[in-house]
Amino acid sequence: MKNRGMSLIVLFVLFAVTASTYAVSLNPFRRNARARAETLMITANVLDSRLLAELAQVRTKQPIILLSPDVDGTQRVFYMIDGGKAVDIGEANFLETVGFINPKRVVVLGGADYVPRQFVEPLRDNYSVITLDSADWNKNAQVLGEWLDHRSLAKQYREYSEKISQADAGK
Repeated sequence: MKNRGMSLIVLFVLFAVTASTYAVSLNPFRRNARARAETLMITANVLDSRLLAELAQVRTKQPIILLSPDVDGTQRVFYMIDGGKAVDIGEANFLETVGFINPKRVVVLGGADYVPRQFVEPLRDNYSVITLDSADWNKNAQVLGEWLDHRSLAKQYREYSEKISQADAGK
């Protein structure tokens, strides 16, 4: 009888451990070993910069924050994870979201006319911030591709830009 009781206890413990492990695996907020994003890209929600950020994201799976000016002068702030839709996180949640992402470095695509200083300056205290602000977006694509070890990024960017230009010219 003791052996049967002990067997039931062992079986119950195994079941409980298995069930809790399964339940944790279903948790969408669970982070695998607190994985840290290598690079967070921050840019404006405009054609050149967003195209570059999304092409980089397709291969590298790194997150993007898009800034879009609103009619009242405030900024709408969107967070994009790989393969997901852009989620409006609000201007007030910008620093909290960057802290949650916890990137090793932040790449700002475009100068102050793309990403206002009020978003960049507070990041400099805790993160390595790199700004790619050349007026030549092909150069920005080349440098970003080198930093992200994405050798074909500049070529892809150039090809998509040309297709978009041709489509605009055909209108």
